[in-house]
Amino acid sequence: MAAPRPYVSGNFQLVFDGADVGIIAKLGGGSVSAEVAKIPRSTEYLIKNQLGNIKYEPFSLQCGLSMGQAFKDWIIASLNSTHSYKSGEVVVSDYDLKAIQSTEFKNALVTEVGFPAADAAAKDVALLSVKFEAETTRRKAGDGARISKPTSTNQTMFHPSNFRLTIDGLEATTGKASKVEALTIKQKVTRDNIGNARDYEIIPAGLEVPNLKFTFNRNAVEAIEKWHLDFVIEGKNDVTQEKTGLLEFLDPTRQKVLLAIEFKGLGIFDLKGDEYSNNADKVSTCTAEMYCDEMTIKEWLA
Repeated sequence: MAAPRPYVSGNFQLVFDGADVGIIAKLGGGSVSAEVAKIPRSTEYLIKNQLGNIKYEPFSLQCGLSMGQAFKDWIIASLNSTHSYKSGEVVVSDYDLKAIQSTEFKNALVTEVGFPAADAAAKDVALLSVKFEAETTRRKAGDGARISKPTSTNQTMFHPSNFRLTIDGLEATTGKASKVEALTIKQKVTRDNIGNARDYEIIPAGLEVPNLKFTFNRNAVEAIEKWHLDFVIEGKNDVTQEKTGLLEFLDPTRQKVLLAIEFKGLGIFDLKGDEYSNNADKVSTCTAEMYCDEMTIKEWLA
């Protein structure tokens, strides 16, 4: 019997509970491995190897904004700390959209959501980065059925140069923002390794929210410099002095909001002018960095 022909994977489809939630751009993870325990023998020099706990590698994927509502709700709920478990599969297809392999997963939780840097000088289309961990995964052969094509191509309009940053009271400064650094929110999970089962339940733990760091034109520094003086130097930094903000990714017309990320509990702790050499042909800029207590998705329309 001839060996199966090799193939080139061309598309990846994400399925939740039997329903297609979208085509993803990049995929990794989902493999199964086991820990190896070393057991010394009292009467021999040799050490016996024996398998221990099973480990499931987290999935990592990149996608555009045009995903199914179930996927969007899953991400939004995770950032709101109202976690929900999802079961489904990731289907790998060839360039003819025929399923050649799939990895099933059960009771998965989002562990990381990464938003791309908003950059006025960016050239490439942006993608969201998502990681999730499942209680169990199993690979199986594809059935050869055609996966569905994307129902929307709005993700091609998700360009990091089309953005708007606003922070209450600092509109004059944020209106001159040229770049917002990438934002990655991490959700810790732990396994309930108590009992005699080989597979254990995963449980959400702490949520890690990144700092907000952005670059802006130095001629707009006055408002944020006043806040930095009060908040950092004068010590007027109780919760009543913290701010809220909004980062919006826009369509090419800059009229429609594709994705809006809301910030709460912003507190500035660093403000500096960027370094340049003599006669450098660059606009003079400053960079501000703030801690953030809470980061959520306010709108997701694409």
